[in-house]
Amino acid sequence: MNTLHWIRGMLVVIQSPHNVTVTAGDTVQIQCCWNQHVSRGTVNWHEEGHIEIKYKSVLVNNSQCYDRASQQTVTCNCSNWTISNFTRNDSGTYICKATKEIPSLIESVGDGTQITVTCVIRRSPQRVCVSCDSHALGVSVEGEATAPEG
Repeated sequence: MNTLHWIRGMLVVIQSPHNVTVTAGDTVQIQCCWNQHVSRGTVNWHEEGHIEIKYKSVLVNNSQCYDRASQQTVTCNCSNWTISNFTRNDSGTYICKATKEIPSLIESVGDGTQITVTCVIRRSPQRVCVSCDSHALGVSVEGEATAPEG
């Protein structure tokens, strides 16, 4: 269980889960929470080692918090990112950066969520014919295995 620590004036960010394994094509939800109420702020997700923002959430509190990215009402101290259709290229560590804009600018980043993508290897049925004079033997081979993509 993750615990948010209250440190006066500091924005502390906790990500969960810390590690997750998914199968190619799956959907997973990761979460970023912080220890302060945010009247207005942003949450950016990016893959470690990459600059591009994968997902951005803008939180606005007018009596309740609203996530403009997902267009849903949310809690004022957490943001969830649902990622669909994983491929082997999506394996990596995803970092959450929370920014509190009001009353003063404060930023903090999480420790990251390591996502490992595995794949299901399917072999197409194969037919092997062996002939001996006028006789033929048909063999059908089918199989399925799970292994890390790479």
